[in-house]
Amino acid sequence: MDRVILEGFLLGHSTRKTTRMFKRVFKGLISAQTVSNVVKLLDKEVADFHSRRFKGRYGVLICVCIKRLDGLSVKIAFPNSKSLVILVALGIKEDGKKELLSFQVRPSEKECYWWGFLSDLRN
Repeated sequence: MDRVILEGFLLGHSTRKTTRMFKRVFKGLISAQTVSNVVKLLDKEVADFHSRRFKGRYGVLICVCIKRLDGLSVKIAFPNSKSLVILVALGIKEDGKKELLSFQVRPSEKECYWWGFLSDLRN
């Protein structure tokens, strides 16, 4: 059930919209607070991802800024709508396998955000 709640939230639904979706699909009621509590689990997973140690060696580091993916705008819900970018670091291992190393959502591609991103990656 937690996965269904997270899917709704990751699709950009508000906590209240997620509760309505849950009710339609499962004919059961959950509170907005329950949705918030489940989403907090996702916060922990993201924090664990960013604090993990890298395994192996990377022959190539690719850093990109994503504003659009295949023509699809990334919608991020905030109290006041803003255009945001995602800074992404990919590593290519010696065997050719690619791995997502890190990502950060930032207001722009300014140099200060890149320096912070690369500093966090190094740490």
